[in-house]
Amino acid sequence: MSALVAPFAFALRAAADRRGRLFAALVAGLAFISVSAGEDFGPVRGNEPLRFAGPLAVHPRNPRYFVDGSGKAIYLGGHQVFTEIQDNAWTKPWVLDWPKHLEFMKERNLNYLRNWIIFSTGSDPKNLANPMPYARTGPGTALDSGPKFDLRKFDETYFQRLHGRIQLAQDQGIVVSIMLFEVYGFNAMVKDKALWDANIFNGKNNVNGIDADPNGDSIGLEFFYGDNPTLRQIQRDYVKKVIDSVNDLDNVIFEVANECGATQWQHEMIDFIHEYEAKHKSRRHLVLMSPGGDDVDGRWVDQSKRDVTGSHADVIAVMNAWADYKQDPPANEESLPAIMDMDHINPNGSDDRILPWKALTRGYHYSIYDHPFENRRNEGPSWDLARRNVGAGVSYSRRFSDLAAAGPHGELSSTKYCLAHPGRDYLVLQPVTDMPFTVNVQPGRYRHEWFRPETAKVEKTGSFETAGGEEEFKAPFVGPAVLYIAAEKTASESRR
Repeated sequence: MSALVAPFAFALRAAADRRGRLFAALVAGLAFISVSAGEDFGPVRGNEPLRFAGPLAVHPRNPRYFVDGSGKAIYLGGHQVFTEIQDNAWTKPWVLDWPKHLEFMKERNLNYLRNWIIFSTGSDPKNLANPMPYARTGPGTALDSGPKFDLRKFDETYFQRLHGRIQLAQDQGIVVSIMLFEVYGFNAMVKDKALWDANIFNGKNNVNGIDADPNGDSIGLEFFYGDNPTLRQIQRDYVKKVIDSVNDLDNVIFEVANECGATQWQHEMIDFIHEYEAKHKSRRHLVLMSPGGDDVDGRWVDQSKRDVTGSHADVIAVMNAWADYKQDPPANEESLPAIMDMDHINPNGSDDRILPWKALTRGYHYSIYDHPFENRRNEGPSWDLARRNVGAGVSYSRRFSDLAAAGPHGELSSTKYCLAHPGRDYLVLQPVTDMPFTVNVQPGRYRHEWFRPETAKVEKTGSFETAGGEEEFKAPFVGPAVLYIAAEKTASESRR
């Protein structure tokens, strides 16, 4: 029997309902259905910020999700903007207003920010990327016309800003993944040659005689593939400095590198981070490994899933070489949190409003490749709807009675996109316009809510009671739809 269309139901006006909602009566002893009148209910409830009670960990009962000291499962959805810590990084000129950006995220209920790093100042002296992790002491002049860097001396400005900004993010309930290394500032074959010319590991730009490009081809990716012990020590000293700077914070994940094909180097760095915190620090933080990347000659290589999941990383990002994440992502059965980061999936399609729901219902966290956000090219309605859909997914995840008990249950819906804690909560995506679908629910009385991705708003609410089995639904609007179904609490549950 349909949960929205009851042939013998009769409507009555509820005098006590200030909004004048219509309720349908009990029909055939099987289903009680109430459907709201056609009004706009606005944003999704469940926007309370995270209140960290300890560093993030992998949830012991459901490793798809995170957990902090409170024991409650946490789902992450957010974006990257490339200039989180360094001014004028990548796209120049741009100085990010950090408090304003955190408010921007909070308004959209985004609780995850992927922080970027660049080791190249660029080539325009008027818009040099800064601050850098290392001090510009000289003697001598770098190719960007500033003093050369000393790779033995850290610039405390960078690390103070790193801590201060992530602290503010923690106050707003936002998790930050700190990218420790990136590759494109080392690869003049892919990016502008000026990035390598101004890279601090270019031998012409530091006072230490360290050159990550010993063969002189303007591709400094030997930084990740070489066996120079001095360079390896410099890398580890920098990682230790980052860890020392933020170890007191709970909202931190460490990402080893963006799109670095040096699999063995990444595995070793993951182990080093774990070992250093275990021996020397009070807190243990999760480590993220991203897939795919450049080989030593600057050519793209696809790392296998085993290359990534076979590491000791606590969190992974996925890539298209493994499955069709653009259209039909498989359920996450990797026994650890996995992020569908659009940087590795479809950067130019990050304004997709439906893919965030496919990710959520298949057990993935989600991040928008929001670039170049700082140039306002992504500020049209389509992009902001994408952000608000991601934030709505975060909201619904918080409304689950026990998210740790939920998982992908494609078999429970004819759409195959269903995140469920059977008998308690069901979140179902119908990506096909104007098409009825079924959800197999356990016996009970439920509330339901229709969310419209094309407006990023709740459009209808209602309730129904069922003897169990397949219930048919049809969205009360044209376009893709998200249906949230939650069991109504019994009197005894409400008193707890």
